[in-house]
Amino acid sequence: MALHRLLNILKADESIQADVSILTVPPTQRISFRDVAHRVVYYNHSNKFFYRIFERITKINLPYKKLLNTIRRYDAVIFNSVSSLFHFKQEELERIKKSILFLYEMPVAIQCILGNSGMEKLRSISVICTPTLILKKHLINQGISESSIHIVNQCLDEEVISAQPSKEGKADDYFTVGMIGSNSWAKSAEYFLCIAKVFVQKYPQIKVRFVWKGIQKGTNAYHIYNSDIEKAGLRDYIYFEGHTEGIADFYNDIHVLALPSREDTYPFVMLEAALFQKPTISFEESGGAVSFIRAWGGFVVPFLDFEQYADALYAYAIDGQLLEMHGEAARNYTVEQHCNAYLIREQFNHALGVIPKLTTQELT
Repeated sequence: MALHRLLNILKADESIQADVSILTVPPTQRISFRDVAHRVVYYNHSNKFFYRIFERITKINLPYKKLLNTIRRYDAVIFNSVSSLFHFKQEELERIKKSILFLYEMPVAIQCILGNSGMEKLRSISVICTPTLILKKHLINQGISESSIHIVNQCLDEEVISAQPSKEGKADDYFTVGMIGSNSWAKSAEYFLCIAKVFVQKYPQIKVRFVWKGIQKGTNAYHIYNSDIEKAGLRDYIYFEGHTEGIADFYNDIHVLALPSREDTYPFVMLEAALFQKPTISFEESGGAVSFIRAWGGFVVPFLDFEQYADALYAYAIDGQLLEMHGEAARNYTVEQHCNAYLIREQFNHALGVIPKLTTQELT
């Protein structure tokens, strides 16, 4: 999704011709790049009987070999995430004319995906683009050259940018806390339950509901968390909402977005929430959300301090003026930094060395 947004911005430059190669993505999860790319090629043949047998006998992955021969012809190759590097040996990365990595993974995820060779592979990359200064500082501390690391802001879809917060009042008087995300270890959905438990115990006078969007009913994860909710006595407070394409109804129906992640580079959901004038609360040491929230004056609490997290929610629950002020500040900052195609194009050109310096302020 992030690559599609970037290419949508860059396609205005006629000197850039982008081909997109897609690896191992299930057909149901494929994003169409045909509206932003000159050519789209799928290299995943694992579902074809011939290729599975050939690879098992010869130990040669034909799609991978074909891709490796193809990318050497390009002036620059963009890797959309650190997981893309898993397919390449370090010496193969070094043969690419100019390699560009969009790095959205935090340290633990990098270690999990690439193992002990992770940092060595990153040192082979010509240009590393990341949306947050926190990750840039970590890479420098790990011995990655500062000159190769550049801030390139996340850019939002035009559909999201055009969305407007509802001016209608909520249908009831519940204070509603939202969360969007899967049940992955990085998103830390179990912390969302802990936050809810502490808030309900500490502030029983507040009519509150917690809504988790993204978990599908009937799945193993749903049954596991549903059991936890029953055991914790939270059945009347936590509600599940499955994954749906539309987001406006969800954001218009909540007051604040809870981000319980233990590690999340720069979540799109906090940018989406901000466009609907909904502030986000995050833990310290959890990733780029910290710098985003502090830029407009919101609440960041010590890591795993559920008491302070509940206190921050309570501050919004009892002070509508503070909630509105932070919501407006979050939206203004997001529009300035993440809905500005000129800024993002300039940041990317600077990373490539096309322009010597930025004329606009870099996101910190």
